[in-house]
Amino acid sequence: MVRRRGAIGTGLAMLAALALPRDGRAQARDLTVVSWGGAYQDAQREVFFRPWAAASGRRLLEVTWHGGIAELRARAASGANTWDVVQVEAEELLIGCAEGLFEPLDIEAIGGADHYIEEAASPCGIGAIAYAFVLGWNRAAGGPAPRGWADVFDLRRLPPARHDPRPDRLVGTRLAAAAMARPGRGGAGAGL
Repeated sequence: MVRRRGAIGTGLAMLAALALPRDGRAQARDLTVVSWGGAYQDAQREVFFRPWAAASGRRLLEVTWHGGIAELRARAASGANTWDVVQVEAEELLIGCAEGLFEPLDIEAIGGADHYIEEAASPCGIGAIAYAFVLGWNRAAGGPAPRGWADVFDLRRLPPARHDPRPDRLVGTRLAAAAMARPGRGGAGAGL
């Protein structure tokens, strides 16, 4: 699924496809799976990684990363990529697929499109998780609490201090764009 000489595979759901017969060179080496670490990766190890390794008889190596399209580009450009399956954000998947960083999927080899939520399947990856962003406010910080995402990005209403634990991601940009598209904000009403 991965062009080791210059590209990176994506989508944890591909793990099942990697157990299928492939060229001898790919089967002769360990499988390297890259995820986000912590309790999340611990759960993946128990549910996906160990059962796959036991069923396939192959060794699975784990790597933890914190995302970012820049790292994906650098690995692809290096010509020495060692990652096979990578858990990425939606933005990284779309950008990486458009730039040729990811190997296209053979969706039929991994169960066919009917096995996946329609919106989760793309030419280069399959959505493996669903999650949400939660707006939290520290009352001890003082000032008015945000009434919604648009307030978070309204620097006149709230002080400019913001925290995004992963500042290299496009999540903040996406949230800001969606918040500003809400009715009454001059946008088309996409909202959140």
